[in-house]
Amino acid sequence: MIFPRLIEQPALGNPVKIDQGGDAVDDFLYYGDLAQALVRCCFAAGPLLPFYHVGSGQGLQLKDLAKAVLNRLPEAQIEIGPGPAFIPRPPNYHCVLDFSAARRDFGYEPGSPQEWVDSFLARTNGR
Repeated sequence: MIFPRLIEQPALGNPVKIDQGGDAVDDFLYYGDLAQALVRCCFAAGPLLPFYHVGSGQGLQLKDLAKAVLNRLPEAQIEIGPGPAFIPRPPNYHCVLDFSAARRDFGYEPGSPQEWVDSFLARTNGR
C-alpha cells in the first residue's frame, strides 16, 4: 500500500522513496471514506442500486498525496520517480470513478487528500 507508506514512514522520521509512478493519475480511496460509504449505504432509507462506485472523484498523482504529507510533516523526505505506473506489474489501470449515485442515494462525500493525511496521523498519534 503506497498511501500509508507515504504517511507512516515520514511520521517515523524515515525517508520514503517510490521508484516509479510519479506521472500516474488515479482515483485514490482513503479507508475512512470507504467506511463512511459502507455505513451510509447500510443505513440508507430508499431503494439502492446493486453496486456503487466510491473514490475521491479526482485524478490525483502521488505528488498530490506527498504535498498533503509535507503540509503536516515539512521535514519529511519523499522522493517519487517518474513513470505511468506505481505498481510495477501489468496491467495498470488508472481511472477516476463517478460516485454521483452514491452521493445521491446515501450522501457519500469523500474527504480531501489533506483530510486523509490528518485523519491518518490523528489515528496513529503521528507515528
